[in-house]
Amino acid sequence: MRIFSSDPFVLPLPERHRFPMEKYVLLGEAVEDSLPRDFGSLAVPAPATDEELETVHAPDYVIRVSDGISVNLSGGTHHAFPDRGEGFCVFNDVAVAARVLQREGLARRIGIVDLDVHQGNGTAFIFRDDPDVFTLSVHGANNYPFRKEPSDLDLELPDGAGDGPFLEATRMGVERGLRGRHFHHRGDPPQHRSPGAGPIRRMEDPRPSPSLGVNPQKHLGSSPSHKSKPGALRP
Repeated sequence: MRIFSSDPFVLPLPERHRFPMEKYVLLGEAVEDSLPRDFGSLAVPAPATDEELETVHAPDYVIRVSDGISVNLSGGTHHAFPDRGEGFCVFNDVAVAARVLQREGLARRIGIVDLDVHQGNGTAFIFRDDPDVFTLSVHGANNYPFRKEPSDLDLELPDGAGDGPFLEATRMGVERGLRGRHFHHRGDPPQHRSPGAGPIRRMEDPRPSPSLGVNPQKHLGSSPSHKSKPGALRP
């Protein structure tokens, strides 16, 4: 298994700015600390080419960004649509990675697990008609974006939800996804441990909410809590 992380582009924002740039470094360090000693270092991905970006994004949009008609704070994230950016997101890196894997024949079925406090509206829109990509979003019900695009499975948490309901929702969503049509069509068995179905995982929060979040140092690699109250989830 290979785990990718990239955090070299750090914008020097003012202290206590609402966009926590330091999270990228902290999350990478937390993942590395949880891995076996013989695993090695996290891999740094190569920059996406314009051709790869155009597997998801409209060519004229890529050209406009390349010509400098844009502002990019932190790379690509899940609010970006094929023809526009939203919510600090210019390109949808996860969607591009999925499309390139499909194009090169490296994956037949893909699961995208989005654990941001905000719903992954751009990712949901991009893959809405693709039966080979399962999109799961665990997010705050009352948080941005206020007009949400339907994922294959959206699990909404109320304001004030803590670590237990968040981890329970994640466990529930992954299990339901692996049992669903995306990983069982044409009589095939689940392949979630093979390159053909390895989930592309996003764990980030560009604009965090104090009412939803997990301490990665405390919970990374641990079993989800099963103590969430009934009714805490809204599928």
